[in-house]
Amino acid sequence: MKKITLASLGLIIVLSLSCSEKLDVEKEQAAIKKVIIEETTAFDNQDYEGIINTLVHDSLLIRLSTGKVEHAEVSGWENMAPWYKDFTEAELSDYSVKRERSNWRIKVYQNSAWAVYDQVTRFTYKGIADDRTTREIRFLEKVDGEWKIVMLQVIYVSSYEVDEILEYSIYQDEEVEE
Repeated sequence: MKKITLASLGLIIVLSLSCSEKLDVEKEQAAIKKVIIEETTAFDNQDYEGIINTLVHDSLLIRLSTGKVEHAEVSGWENMAPWYKDFTEAELSDYSVKRERSNWRIKVYQNSAWAVYDQVTRFTYKGIADDRTTREIRFLEKVDGEWKIVMLQVIYVSSYEVDEILEYSIYQDEEVEE
């Protein structure tokens, strides 16, 4: 009787472990890219509903933008929602934009993930063409089975010039192109 009980218990444990949800990393990475691209596309199209459908709606939501001359931060859903609403209602009929994304790096956990990628944004505003190169960072959480952005950071790398190499620089043994 002991052998049957132990064998049954062992079988239950093995079955429960094999039935636990496995993480399909490639599928999750594709879903993460999709929600990031949806957020950016909605932003470019001034689509308020499209934007807010990609974001977590809590006090920890944060949007950071860092460039050579400024750092901007909007924190919390209560502050972010009106900020996006104002943006989507702004008169930008003379604005056009195209984005190219590359060098994706995505780390997926069961209910959270982070993504880093490079982006080139080419745009025309008031008849003036320009472009920006950015490093984009996103932290996402799964909410009701769907990926949502909880932290969005834009680092404008094209606005930085190469200065003196500091002794603690990661480039100390490399030649830096100016």
